[in-house]
Amino acid sequence: MGTNPLTERSNTMAPQNQPALVMLRLAQVILRTGLSRSTIYSKLDSGSAHYDPTFPTQVRLGSGSAVRFIEAEVNAWLEQCVRSARSGKIKAVVPGTRSAGRREIEGPEVIA
Repeated sequence: MGTNPLTERSNTMAPQNQPALVMLRLAQVILRTGLSRSTIYSKLDSGSAHYDPTFPTQVRLGSGSAVRFIEAEVNAWLEQCVRSARSGKIKAVVPGTRSAGRREIEGPEVIA
C-alpha cells in the first residue's frame, strides 16, 4: 500500500521540537500592539523622530510587495516594553499636556 502525502511527514519539514514560524500581517501587528499604522511605519523609519531600532522589522515574502512581521519578534518587543515600564525606565506623555509635560513615571502607572 502507498503512503498518503497528506498524513506522512516529509524529511524536509522542521523538527517537532522547533516552534513554527508564525508570520503576522500589518493589521495583526496593529491589533497586538495597539499602535496605528502610521506609528508603526514611523518606528521603522530611521529618519523619523519616533524611530525605534528595537521595533521588529518587516520580512519581504518573495519578489512581490507582500511583507510580514515575525510573531516571536513582535511578542519579544511587547515584553520588553512591559519590562521597561515596570522598571520605571520609560518616559510617557501625561494626558492633557504638551511635549513639555513629559515626565518619568514609575511602574504600573505608565500611560501609553
